Amino acid sequence: MNKPVNWDNTKIDAFQALTAGGHKCVIMEVEETTSKSGYQMLIIYLDTDKDDKQPKFYQNRLLSDQQAGRIEENLQQPGVWKKYWKCKTYLVYDERTDYGTQNLMRFTTAVSDSNPGFTFDWGPQFTSYFKNKKVGVVFREEEYTKMDNTFGVAVKPMRFCNYSTAEEQPVPKIKLKPENQSLADQYQQFQQNPQPQQMSFTDPQMKNAANEGFMQIAPDALEDEGLPFR
Repeated sequence: MNKPVNWDNTKIDAFQALTAGGHKCVIMEVEETTSKSGYQMLIIYLDTDKDDKQPKFYQNRLLSDQQAGRIEENLQQPGVWKKYWKCKTYLVYDERTDYGTQNLMRFTTAVSDSNPGFTFDWGPQFTSYFKNKKVGVVFREEEYTKMDNTFGVAVKPMRFCNYSTAEEQPVPKIKLKPENQSLADQYQQFQQNPQPQQMSFTDPQMKNAANEGFMQIAPDALEDEGLPFR
């Protein structure tokens, strides 16, 4: 065997995946924006807290990517870090939907329960009240399709909860790709999730199930046809 050309410059990436289940998290930032369909929406950037079993997971991942040369931009420039942040959620709160106000209330309640004395005011400064606040988040494994059309598994945020009880939450069942599960299995996932989720389903039964309300934290590519929240 010949020595690989880049052998001397290669570092082993010892970065481990985030475990599924509840984590003590901190809100890095919240932004107001609109979805592709024009609905009012929040983008919530999350990291695991310093007291979590996997502390500062996404901050460490960002730094690891930078050290490995996967990020060449200056992360100290305002807003640049958000382009590469691996844990963000999309919360549709538009009053034109049946679930928007409930989505927002579930989020604000989880933050209030996690931060004694926490209050916020409505208006242009609304999002600033949530920066650096604690919140519990339940993560689960989710199948996704890779560029070569094979399946991979990623750990994604699933729902908000109380920070103090986050690590006591049961580990959710893996979310399979729709083609790998029956319609009954998909509907059961709706029933088991206590918060509304934004998803996109072509089957009318699943669209009806989505409207019954359960909330999941969103994927990187937001499709807001089948809302709620994800």
